[in-house]
Amino acid sequence: MSSSTQDPTNTTENSSSVENEAAAEFTEEATEATEATEDSTNDEMNETSVESEEDSEAESAESESEELPDLEDVIKERNQLRTQIEELQGRLYTISDAYQKKTTEVENTRKRLERMNEINQAQLRGKVVSSMFTPFENLKRSIDACAKGGVDEGLTGGLTMVKDEFWKAFEQLGLEEVPGAGSLFNPNIHEALTTMPVQDPIQNDTVVQVYSTGYRINDTVVRTAQVIVGKYYAPPKEEVTEEEVVSTETDEEVEVSEQPDSTGDDGNESGTV
Repeated sequence: MSSSTQDPTNTTENSSSVENEAAAEFTEEATEATEATEDSTNDEMNETSVESEEDSEAESAESESEELPDLEDVIKERNQLRTQIEELQGRLYTISDAYQKKTTEVENTRKRLERMNEINQAQLRGKVVSSMFTPFENLKRSIDACAKGGVDEGLTGGLTMVKDEFWKAFEQLGLEEVPGAGSLFNPNIHEALTTMPVQDPIQNDTVVQVYSTGYRINDTVVRTAQVIVGKYYAPPKEEVTEEEVVSTETDEEVEVSEQPDSTGDDGNESGTV
């Protein structure tokens, strides 16, 4: 009775060990299957990479063989590029020349405008100054009259100081006197009132006397100087008439005929001896 009856605990342990052994076997089989799958996959990938490398090398070889140009095409392309370079250089030279001309034109225009502005400013200052010429000239004449008339030197000196102050103010505006006595007559700055005979030919067409002083600002004449110009007249030459010429020739002939003959005199002396 006791031998035929089995222990339930032992039965349970046996069944658990059997299950564990089956699970281990299944795990080993799964691991082997997985490794086999990975090996086959790696082999396939290696084969694929080798094939792709071979294909890429073949394609690169074909492309290199296709990219090699012909010598004639290279020469033709080089000539085309050279022609394009020459055209671009020509255009560059043309543009540079045009730019240089335009720059020169702009610079000349700027200088011309500056010159015109200077002339306009000088003319404007000349108008302001010219309105004061008459009082200034009268002041100068008054000083000269006081000096010649023996007026008190203190009064003359005071008027001279006032005149100098006027002239300093004029100089600040750019005013200056035009050349006067002794200078060569210039119709642009001088106004000839009359002429005066002179003995020295060097004084011909020169200013010998200034009646009214002229003024200018820079190159702009504000007022011309009223002057007297010297003129040299050469003395007339004496004319020799035909009668005087004939008379001179006759006198010379008479002098020649009156000279003694030296040959005749010598002959007489030798005969006497």
